[in-house]
Amino acid sequence: MAQSTGALGATACQANALGQRIRKTNTTKDRVHLCGTRGRLIAEADPAGTLSRQYMHLNDIVSFVLIHHERCDSGKFHDEGSSEMGR
Repeated sequence: MAQSTGALGATACQANALGQRIRKTNTTKDRVHLCGTRGRLIAEADPAGTLSRQYMHLNDIVSFVLIHHERCDSGKFHDEGSSEMGR
C-alpha cells in the first residue's frame, strides 16, 4: 500500500500482485478499480460494487468514460478531451 498527503488529506492506494492499482481511498472517496483481462482499467466502483465510471478503450486508448451519477440511473458520455478525464 502506498500513501501520499495532498490537498484532500491522506490518500492511500492498494495494488495487486501485477502492480495494478485496485483501490484508492481518501477522506472524500473510497474507490475500487476494476481491471480487465488485458490489464486495462475498465471501471471504478464503491466498496459495495456500485459503478461510478466505466472506461471504454479503442486500440488500447481510453476513448470514452461513462460516468454514473447518483441522481439518475443513466450515465453521460465524455470524450477524451473532456475535463472529467484524469480526475
